[in-house]
Amino acid sequence: GKTMVADVVLNRIEAGFGDSVKDVVFAEGQFDPVASGYYYMVNPSESTRHAVYLAISGNDYTSGARYFCTPTSGVEYFSSFLTWTATHGGHVFFK
Repeated sequence: GKTMVADVVLNRIEAGFGDSVKDVVFAEGQFDPVASGYYYMVNPSESTRHAVYLAISGNDYTSGARYFCTPTSGVEYFSSFLTWTATHGGHVFFK
């Protein structure tokens, strides 16, 4: 799941949503942990570091997804104009 979220960030860079990870992650209203301030209180775990390593190594488990949501917060909205690519754990991915 963590790798899939990192995949979305990298896919957004490739799609022109920003020029860097920072541009994408800090874009207004895009990632809840940034908006809530939780991002600033967390030290990345070894499993998070490994997930990012997998993503930057070219393993895109989302098939090009640029968006994700929880099954209860946005699936109907996203599926009305995007294509489903994957579901994992508590997230649904779209491109």
